[in-house]
Amino acid sequence: MQRINTPNGLFSDGTPEAGYLDGTIVLARWLNDIQEEICGVLEAMGIAPNGTSQLMLLMALQKMFQSASMIVGNDTGVANAYVVAYNPPVTALTDGMMFWFKAKTANTAASTLKINGLTAKSILGPAHIALQGGEIVANGKCLVVWKADSDAFVLVESTGGARQVAAPTKDKHAVQLAQVNLKADKATTLAGYGITDAYTQEQVNTALNAKADKATTLAGYGITDAYTRALVDSLVGGRIARTGDTMSGPLAMPNNVALQLTSSLGISFAALYCSALNEFIIGEPTLGMYLKGNGLFFNTSADKIWRDGLVVASFGASGYIKFPNGWMVQWGSQSVPANTTQSYALPTTFPTAHRQALCSPIQIPQSAVGCNPVSASQISLSNISTTSSQVISYLSIGH
Repeated sequence: MQRINTPNGLFSDGTPEAGYLDGTIVLARWLNDIQEEICGVLEAMGIAPNGTSQLMLLMALQKMFQSASMIVGNDTGVANAYVVAYNPPVTALTDGMMFWFKAKTANTAASTLKINGLTAKSILGPAHIALQGGEIVANGKCLVVWKADSDAFVLVESTGGARQVAAPTKDKHAVQLAQVNLKADKATTLAGYGITDAYTQEQVNTALNAKADKATTLAGYGITDAYTRALVDSLVGGRIARTGDTMSGPLAMPNNVALQLTSSLGISFAALYCSALNEFIIGEPTLGMYLKGNGLFFNTSADKIWRDGLVVASFGASGYIKFPNGWMVQWGSQSVPANTTQSYALPTTFPTAHRQALCSPIQIPQSAVGCNPVSASQISLSNISTTSSQVISYLSIGH
């Protein structure tokens, strides 16, 4: 494309009012140049020229800026020496000019950029110092701006690369790695870091060693709220070894020594040692119960209450009691709908069998109800009434 072929390169209307037809003659070549220049922009942006819109050039320019296709070039150089040829070519650098390019390789040290055969210039980081390596990655998109007073490009953006930062001057500025390492390399001791609220290893060891070597007795450590081994042995008359629910070992203890006993069932109780009976007494020695062997006795009588273990029970509105000989009694109540026979779970499962069941109505005395063992874990309850539900209480026996 060229300017119109007039002496001053401008169009003229001429002077028709004076009778002269001396206006500028528009040549077909000039018009064709204008047309092809505009169509070239449209077609480069993928827009086919047509006569239906007068906004096609604007659309092409908007699309061009959105895709940044007019400022992106591809690097063809090597690591640390980047070379980019832009089209149309850049013939001179002006302060503030910005260039995008796709880097072919990553940088490993200070780097330069050469544009369209111009002299290669250094690339500085955002802190305006030379790159160190890692700021540009292979296939990364880089944006540089020409800084004339530094005679260098400044790397404004580099996707995937490390970002150089200036030395911070405020508390919310980013810090440089060298500043962080400066603190880490400052010292290897608490004093080196200026830490005053901690003990050194030597101080801790000295304190522990002094404490550990002070004595070998409770009195040596000044401990007054504990029994010595000699005192405990004198109180219990020797050590007692527990085997199951029985005691073995010497029972030569002072009379009325209080102990806390726990059975294998997890039941804890306070007891006194009675030297007259040579047994542990629950309650008063003359009126209480006492344990002997695997039995539970009243006073000094030979009548044993239970033998071969303790009673296991769960007392409540529904519950059970298990006797030492294996028999169990269970109880509970259920609301049964009218004219219904239904099975219900027992409070617990009989280990072997559910033998017998008894029941009675609670709400309406003498109502017709029934019950029957179903399984070791269930009972069947029947409400014969056809008019209302009934709460039935039951008692089951099994083992």
